[in-house]
Amino acid sequence: MKIAILSTEYLKDYLQKAVQELDLNCETEIFIFYNYVHIVDLYRQLENQFDGFVTTGPVPMQTIRKSVPNCKPLRFFLCSESNYYKTFFEVIYRYQDWNFEKGYFDFCDYLCPDQEQSLVQYLKDGTFKEWLDRNNEYMANMTVPDMQRSTAKKLKKHIDLWNSGKIEYSLSRMSPIMPDILDAGVNCYYISFSYDDILLCFRQVMQDILEGELKETQPASIEVVPLQAKEDDLARLRRLLNAFNKKFSCDFIINPTRSGFRISTTYRLVDKLTDGMTLCHLREYLSDAGEDGLAIGYGLGRELPQAEANAIDAARESRIGGYKHSYVFCEDRRQIGLFGAGNDLSIQGPVTPYMREIADRTGLSTLTVQKLIAAFRITGTEEVTTLDLSRTLHITIRSVNRLLSTLVKCNLAEPLYVRQTNTKGRPSTVYRILLKEK
Repeated sequence: MKIAILSTEYLKDYLQKAVQELDLNCETEIFIFYNYVHIVDLYRQLENQFDGFVTTGPVPMQTIRKSVPNCKPLRFFLCSESNYYKTFFEVIYRYQDWNFEKGYFDFCDYLCPDQEQSLVQYLKDGTFKEWLDRNNEYMANMTVPDMQRSTAKKLKKHIDLWNSGKIEYSLSRMSPIMPDILDAGVNCYYISFSYDDILLCFRQVMQDILEGELKETQPASIEVVPLQAKEDDLARLRRLLNAFNKKFSCDFIINPTRSGFRISTTYRLVDKLTDGMTLCHLREYLSDAGEDGLAIGYGLGRELPQAEANAIDAARESRIGGYKHSYVFCEDRRQIGLFGAGNDLSIQGPVTPYMREIADRTGLSTLTVQKLIAAFRITGTEEVTTLDLSRTLHITIRSVNRLLSTLVKCNLAEPLYVRQTNTKGRPSTVYRILLKEK
């Protein structure tokens, strides 16, 4: 197993020493990147030579993930909170700075604008770990240009505060700018990850590599059940499945069942045909050929019988949903995907006072509010992306963005987190929609 470490120049010696002294149980090489654009080029050059990759922080890792769809197993050295406490105690003792009034902490600039007071309060409340996790998540979701601008501002701030005599020391978590900070004469302390952090990270990335290798050959099954199971209908569907198999080089094994067809395949192919469990290209193909009203279920399993059972359950969910959506059930029988298309949402029942209240509050039509509530009733979740809403409501992404913007302004929706998928393109923001029929 070969793993590449993508490091800054500042951390190179420390990592070389760690690799020599630690028993990492794999082949390891260290490569230097110089900025957040270079690290993507470096990854692409090395991708086919290594089984997995490790970066020195969350931002380099996310930069690669955003730029390279379906990248290989990739982790970063997470600097645990104990490393922060160790450095805090060191500067408190050395500078007698009990309230952190004599230093600058560049890792606080994101979520802690009044640095000293907030940092002290987090430490007093015992919530520093929670803040640190949110801080790492925030940094990881910054764009490359934003991170480059932020890095340059932090470097300038370290030096300006030092030259003006406003600080006696500074703390940093940004290894790319450490050489320049030290060259300017600043008493700057870098908070580094520990050997234990390195060992944990390598265990995680090796586990990711092994799981990925197993998934490549993990069995999968697809259950296709038409609304009408007459002989002519089944014969036509069989011809279309064979044509799909040939066109996309799927190497399907297609077997008839009493009500449709069962396809034996692999996780790797299912992942490809569904764009990482987000689209059902099989449904799209069959629909374009005039085959609507199909229940399609994908099943994954450690063994083929388990995958087939999950596919049957997934197809049953598809039938319950009106033959409009495809479902994916994984090996532990959890639903991990719902996708597909169909006719516009069927809205039944009168406009309720609650719907009118929401319409008046947002300026949306009562029909749009009805569709939103119906959509969440169908999907069974209040957490959605723009793509989810686009498919469910059958409107454009641009229209969904306008709709979400309106809901957020009216405190009827809130962004939760960013979801990175295996598909091409930018990560998707997941929103919680706060609409509930009373």
